[in-house]
Amino acid sequence: MPPFFFVTSYAVWVLSTTGYYVSEPGRDALVAAGWLETEAAAFVLPYSPDNIMRGFDGAGCRHQAIDFGGVGENGGVGQPIVAMVDAVVVLVGRPEQDPGSFGRPDTRSGTVSRGGKQYPRRLEVPGYGTVYPFTRNLGAWRSGAVLVTRAKGTDIDGFQVRYMHLAAIRPDLKPGDVIRAGEEIGLMGGTASQSTPPHLHLDIEDLQGRRVDPAPLLGLSEAPSKCKPRVKRSAKSKKKKPSSKKSRRR
Repeated sequence: MPPFFFVTSYAVWVLSTTGYYVSEPGRDALVAAGWLETEAAAFVLPYSPDNIMRGFDGAGCRHQAIDFGGVGENGGVGQPIVAMVDAVVVLVGRPEQDPGSFGRPDTRSGTVSRGGKQYPRRLEVPGYGTVYPFTRNLGAWRSGAVLVTRAKGTDIDGFQVRYMHLAAIRPDLKPGDVIRAGEEIGLMGGTASQSTPPHLHLDIEDLQGRRVDPAPLLGLSEAPSKCKPRVKRSAKSKKKKPSSKKSRRR
């Protein structure tokens, strides 16, 4: 099986079990290598699939998404996240601009503990400036830094695609912008994630408001699910508890 890849606005990142490799800049490199048609791929991995923390839960479960866990140094914090599909930006939720909705940025010095490991609270990233990858609370949305987009020109045309828990969203992005599959949209982080390690939460919603599993679109096998749906018992299957009242003799 060929290695996975994704494209940033600066370079082609080829993903393998040994890490990230940067090739020639731009999408033209993929076309020349035969990875993409001239019109570009319909779907692209937003991040490395080497650490899928949680997959798409079935009916009756809450987590109808894929969590891409960070890989590499600092648990991947600060690494680029890219768009999985051509889309129009609908909403840009930044904790630093609206902490009530998206969480209050953790601007303290030092490190923060998540999942038993330590991660930096502050990074300096070219093109982003000072980045605070974590928040001190959930915020009303419980999403942290979130980019909401509307897919265009594919089998999921019009579907909503959301990228959550980012450390930061690319500073120039705003509602109405058109982004292409493989274009950098933000950085790996753990905003509004108070206990789990840094990860990207990716979910898709169809035109009827139903969640769609991103895995088949991205060529991924079924990822592990931690949810066990509750089974509702019918009235007949419910056993009556013995009465505590003693029967009276007439």
